[in-house]
Amino acid sequence: MKRLVAFIMVFSWALSGIMIGCGGGDGDAPEPDGGDTETDNGGDTDTDADMDTDTDTDTDTDADSDSDTDADSDADTDSDTDADSDADTDSDTDSDTDTDSDSDTDSDTDSDTDTDSDSDTDSDTDTDSDSDADSDTDTDSDSDTDSDTDSDTDTDSDSDADSDTDTDLSPGYPKLFVADGSSSSSALMIWEEADQITADRDADITAAPLPGSFVGRGLGLHRDRLFVYATGGTKPVHVYDNASKLADGAEADEHVSAGGAKMFFDSGNHLWALNGTDIQLFDDAPNLSGTSPVQASFSHSSEQIESGCYDEVGQRLFGGQTSGAGVLVWNNPLNQSGDNPNDWTLAASVNPWAMAIAKDRLYVGNVAEPFLRIWNNISQVSSAKPADATLGAASELGDITDIYIRGDRLVVTVLEYPVYKVLVFDNASSISGEQDPLAVIGDEHLVLPYQSILDQNGFLYVRDSDGIAIYRGANTAMPSFVTKLEDAFSYPEHMLLMECSPTHRCNGEATCVNGTCTP
Repeated sequence: MKRLVAFIMVFSWALSGIMIGCGGGDGDAPEPDGGDTETDNGGDTDTDADMDTDTDTDTDTDADSDSDTDADSDADTDSDTDADSDADTDSDTDSDTDTDSDSDTDSDTDSDTDTDSDSDTDSDTDTDSDSDADSDTDTDSDSDTDSDTDSDTDTDSDSDADSDTDTDLSPGYPKLFVADGSSSSSALMIWEEADQITADRDADITAAPLPGSFVGRGLGLHRDRLFVYATGGTKPVHVYDNASKLADGAEADEHVSAGGAKMFFDSGNHLWALNGTDIQLFDDAPNLSGTSPVQASFSHSSEQIESGCYDEVGQRLFGGQTSGAGVLVWNNPLNQSGDNPNDWTLAASVNPWAMAIAKDRLYVGNVAEPFLRIWNNISQVSSAKPADATLGAASELGDITDIYIRGDRLVVTVLEYPVYKVLVFDNASSISGEQDPLAVIGDEHLVLPYQSILDQNGFLYVRDSDGIAIYRGANTAMPSFVTKLEDAFSYPEHMLLMECSPTHRCNGEATCVNGTCTP
């Protein structure tokens, strides 16, 4: 009975207050002989010592580095000492010190010391004892000392201060941010090392209180800037710089006069904010301040736009109108200004409370009927079109409050009495119809689940009406309950998970995109 009452109260509130949107997701010199020294300027020291007393000592020292000591002693002793000392000393010391200081702290120190020391010493001692005592000592000392010391010290000290070496992998990450609200005040709380939590405990960090009430709390993260929405006051969006380093009592650095409870960002640094009435577009999220104007807004005469996504490939904005208009589309929204009604409608017969785009597929979840619809190649669709695939009751679906996509896994939060659950589907990009989920998470710990986040290591965080439930192994068929954070909350209104930041890199091949490690 308690569950039924809770459901009726919160569900009636949800129809007017829940905001669901898109996102989710470096050489030897020759020896001279005495006699007639004829020095040839090319290094040819031609020492011709002609001693003709029948002892013709023709010492022909040809120092071309070719030291040809032709001692022709013609006293029938033709001692032809042909010392051909070819000292070619190539000493090719290539010292290529390539100090590529590119600032990526990749410290590649390639030290390629290629000491090729080719010392060819051909010592050809050809002692040709010719009866005429032709002692042909042909010492062909070819000392080719090719000492190729190719010292390629490639000190590739790539110090990109962004230290691409997975340096700060802990402590602190992943960080779980939760916006909590009550009828009189609201709070921003942070749990560090969320995947190490094993029991209910208080937050590690609590920011300074913000003005605002229970309804309409939202969080958004762009790089290392945290955007917090709280109803009440003239500037409801509070912006914190250096979100990864917030401490107790932290106060916002900027306050923006417009925004919404669901916020997402595109790769062009635009902020899209949904406030239940329309979708607002802001330029330059990294520098958004209290004086930044709304660039454009996108609305419907019946208002109630509760979900949205921006298709970067097709350059269209999709909005979910929940009182009969269905999925609305605006063409080229980045080129618009002022207030803009939709250009066309993709599907009118849906009640889209949750929406996501991944791998050129649009996923739309209904809250008033148990269907999740999927459109393929959404960037190419330009007019009304039925969905290409539909998941329903056969896939264990019910009323859908949230869609989250992690890699190629689809996570769907289902809020339908009497079973409240989270479903995880494998191979989301190839779903073509009803399909059994990989995992079904539904137990007594879930009261009214509204939002789910699956992290890179398979931990699932479920925002419930009374806390945050944590499960391990949600990327397998056998997830298990870990604990539930409850005591710290009045009512958890929104959550986000920061897995990475400018000082904390993702493991493996993943890239950090607004706090999420993306393959």
